[in-house]
Amino acid sequence: MAIRQTRFQIKNNQNSAAPFSGATLLVGEPIVNTAAGIMMFSGSSTGTNDWTPAGTGGNAGFFEVGSNLCQLKIRDKITSYSGVTNLDGLFLSGTSNGFVLAQTKDLNTFSAFTYSANTFTIYESNGEVNSVTVNDFTGLTINGNFTVTGNTNINNNLTVTGNTNIQSLTATTTNINGNLTVTGNTNVQALSATSIYVSGFVPTQVVYISPTGQLTGENTFTYDQDADTLNVNNIQVSNDVVVQGNLTVLGDSISAFTTNLYVEDPNIPINYNPTGSTTVTSVNAGFTIQDGSGVSGSSVNLNLVQMLSLTGLTLSNVPVLTEYTGLTGYPNRGWITQLNDIVIRSADVSDSGSPGSINGVRVLAEFDVLDGGTY
Repeated sequence: MAIRQTRFQIKNNQNSAAPFSGATLLVGEPIVNTAAGIMMFSGSSTGTNDWTPAGTGGNAGFFEVGSNLCQLKIRDKITSYSGVTNLDGLFLSGTSNGFVLAQTKDLNTFSAFTYSANTFTIYESNGEVNSVTVNDFTGLTINGNFTVTGNTNINNNLTVTGNTNIQSLTATTTNINGNLTVTGNTNVQALSATSIYVSGFVPTQVVYISPTGQLTGENTFTYDQDADTLNVNNIQVSNDVVVQGNLTVLGDSISAFTTNLYVEDPNIPINYNPTGSTTVTSVNAGFTIQDGSGVSGSSVNLNLVQMLSLTGLTLSNVPVLTEYTGLTGYPNRGWITQLNDIVIRSADVSDSGSPGSINGVRVLAEFDVLDGGTY
């Protein structure tokens, strides 16, 4: 097989005004325009199946090599564009006719930004107003003022980091279904909302701020809206309490550690149960005065007892007991006390402690029983 040597020669043109002049080129024949620094092929970029001259004089058609670029990478700086070498303060701005150089000082800025009813409104410095409607957010960072009007649903975590000052927060409905975390100092001067929903709390729970500053609630601290009733296990009040309605206490005891006790009711029932009989507990019902004898540990009682149990003080001083026939009924009940005497008609009832200060009349003599008789 014969081996032939061949050489492929690329023509050049030093005239920047035309790709090539003065010769006839075949379609697809390469040329180099050294004046313009580009490489071209003769003919049309659409191609043809015929090997024909590009045209009379070789100037009928040319196309530049690399006009359709893919994944262009520029290894160095762009030092000129469209004949402009001083690119200070310029940037490439896209237009319908391609990229053109524009002044950075002509860039428009935002003067205000609002959000209402899922619509962002952007007010530009040149007076233009643009709006965009957004139904969902996957992430939002706000560095300035943020005004929300209407219903707001936060379906994920809301985190506020840093010092936050909210002068006014107004919303029709606010739902926080995730965690609300505030790190830093947060000052809310005004919070106005028709409804605020925070998940994680049991319905009817009263929400309060814990000692650590966290919103919390208790199962034993609830409010019944229908009954208008506040339910709580323990209440401690440091100052005065005024009850405008009735006060009902269902417990084992009431302790009043007070200097004076004033009761307007002229008739005070004791041994009272509004739901059942108290005949069993009526025996020994009465009053007890702690240390009433003047000796510590010896109280004075004035109690209701069954007179059939009366025996007297000594065997020789037993009162007549034949009239007591049973344990119940008015004739078989009486008052009993440890005191020896009952004094009436005394002008001094305060007992100053000095002899003779009580000047009444003693009703009962020694071993006497005040007997009302039978009827």
